[in-house]
Amino acid sequence: MQKKRRIVFLAYDGFELLDLSGPSAVFSTANVLSRATLYDTVIASPRGGRVVASCGVGVETVSCARFGFRAADTVLA
Repeated sequence: MQKKRRIVFLAYDGFELLDLSGPSAVFSTANVLSRATLYDTVIASPRGGRVVASCGVGVETVSCARFGFRAADTVLA
């Protein structure tokens, strides 16, 4: 049995939505094709709460300070 990997996306006001949605879709598809949850994805930001992308779409995030990063996490910024 494979261990779940956690993928953390770092977001900030003015980020490119495609930089979040594209990779997120890849990990989601990997979960579907494997018929298992191989990847958990999390969206984090410095303050947490709503962050607005350059196109005006808002995304809810968790605070980096409260998140509890692990050495095994993969962080994408």
